[in-house]
Amino acid sequence: MAAIKATKREIMEEARQQAEELLQGANATIERTIREIKEAKAEKEKTKAARKKVEELREQVTPKTPKKPKKPASAGSAPAELPKVMHDFSELRRLKGNVDTAMPSTRTQTSVSIAHKRTVSFERTLDLRGCHADEALEQLIAYMDDALMVGAGEVTILHGTGTGALKQLTRDYLNDLNRQRRKRGQVALEFGDGDVNHGGAGLTVVKL
Repeated sequence: MAAIKATKREIMEEARQQAEELLQGANATIERTIREIKEAKAEKEKTKAARKKVEELREQVTPKTPKKPKKPASAGSAPAELPKVMHDFSELRRLKGNVDTAMPSTRTQTSVSIAHKRTVSFERTLDLRGCHADEALEQLIAYMDDALMVGAGEVTILHGTGTGALKQLTRDYLNDLNRQRRKRGQVALEFGDGDVNHGGAGLTVVKL
């Protein structure tokens, strides 16, 4: 099971990295296309060909997230910032002569809404005490994915002392995660025991 879960993590990390590379490539192509349109003074045929190219890219990078019912935004919440890809599409439409403001697709709105919800509801402490090893590892993987996504800064993993099995599981996973991050050229995470006055060896503090 541990080997299967490790393989699963590697596949997920590779897929995430490929998705990031695809988005970066799409951004570069869109910017180049916009520049070509400007240089060509938006000639009709070139604009049409450029638009077709961008539409094909949009189909590739648009998240396949199922639609969910919209919820009214809270009065004090700030509007989510548009992804860079959507800003580029807005400028492309403006160059094409469309006077209306380009709006993000429903799928993109749904993705932003889900990410915002996960950020607001994120807890900076994960309690694994009393969990079996498989259950604890599954929760830890999902929790660290969320922590990295929202940019939590610092999180605390409660595993207790007991037999030390949950603590060892936590440290092994974090070491494995750091090996994967180093392979991708990312900064390794710092982690260690908590303050002796607040749990000490019974918890692991992770700095993201």
